[in-house]
Amino acid sequence: MDIILKSYNIRNTNQNVFINDELKIDSICYKLNNEGVLQLIKNEIIEIDLDLIIKINDIGKIKSIEPIKLDEKKYTPTQFLEFLSPLLNEIQDKILSLSPTTNILKSQEDIINNIKNIFEQSKNVINYNLTFVTCFYDDLFETEFGGRVSPARKYLYGIESALKMNTPYVIFTWEKDLRRLEEYYISILGEEEFTKRIKIIPYDLYDTPIREIIKTEKNNPKNKDIPGDRSHDVMFGKFLMLQRAINENFFSSENFFWIDAGLSSSSLFPDKYLDKTISEKQWNLCYLFTPKVPEELIKLCSDKVLLVKCNSIGYWIDPNHLPNSVGVSHYIIGGIFGGKKTQVYEYCNIILDSFFYHIKENSSMYFEEVIMTIVYEFNKDRYNVIEFDSWHHEDSGDWAQPHIINKKNFYRIFEKFNNI
Repeated sequence: MDIILKSYNIRNTNQNVFINDELKIDSICYKLNNEGVLQLIKNEIIEIDLDLIIKINDIGKIKSIEPIKLDEKKYTPTQFLEFLSPLLNEIQDKILSLSPTTNILKSQEDIINNIKNIFEQSKNVINYNLTFVTCFYDDLFETEFGGRVSPARKYLYGIESALKMNTPYVIFTWEKDLRRLEEYYISILGEEEFTKRIKIIPYDLYDTPIREIIKTEKNNPKNKDIPGDRSHDVMFGKFLMLQRAINENFFSSENFFWIDAGLSSSSLFPDKYLDKTISEKQWNLCYLFTPKVPEELIKLCSDKVLLVKCNSIGYWIDPNHLPNSVGVSHYIIGGIFGGKKTQVYEYCNIILDSFFYHIKENSSMYFEEVIMTIVYEFNKDRYNVIEFDSWHHEDSGDWAQPHIINKKNFYRIFEKFNNI
């Protein structure tokens, strides 16, 4: 059982200190992992806002207790700790009343072991009901395409992490990189399993239906501020790649999902779920990419396309391009989405048509997540949606902590898929 000190905000007239830490119950001994930060405040009068979020991991099941809030008082650090002790005793009583005969004090090691058991039970079972589609282009930075700086390891190991979900994979890449990727993933999976579930397809970004349109539009002065680390050829090429994967359907799958190659990054998942055993891979191998994930995705999409919505403002969208000319404070992410093959194929057509429309009618070359948001806003009933509030998490750094208070992190979606 973990009691998580979700956030506490220490404020006075001269400083703002934001800390995000874990407060664990260990028998009857309670302690703050990072109480040294409080000690640095000395005896100044400070105001503390505290939310205690309680998660009980009982053999893979989640029980919940409503968050407990401190009353609005001012405390010195000593007074704060004195107040906290009886509060914890009260929480302990509630926990025991929920499960009086079961040992529910589960450590992080227990959680990881449970995840490893999922892998062990499913390691020889390939779920052909869903094919993931992705792409690998690690040399687009400072080219006419635009792209991230030095993403090779992030993408290479990100795909390796996602392969643990035990589904077929279709990977699009430059022809020059075919052999490199084949050799690497054969070294991970073995040649027999690689053949059973991986297909790597040469895909020339210079020769696509959208290349000339994007090239021309980038020269439009209205689009001069498009960031150089984003590639429209990849952002909208993913919909063409998905359609090709569906048409060829190498593994006879009923469901197709796009997944970005770098989705398992430490930018999105905290350290507790990262495999630190191999130094160079430690920021991209994530334990939460298990065979449970595709199973849950299939359940959630049902007969609709499944989208993931971030409940924060990510992009500016001209209100005139939205229903009723009303702006939005959320956006649909492009990192993972999918569903039944027929619906996904049609969805790709809708996205591409909308992309072309906004270029032709409005000279607006939006990112794919903007187009996905616009399309969603016009016909919400066609889609099932998973929601979250923040990409950031407890290990994102002090600067991020104010932005995740009482927010649902992206990685919580994968926790739920794995019954954590």
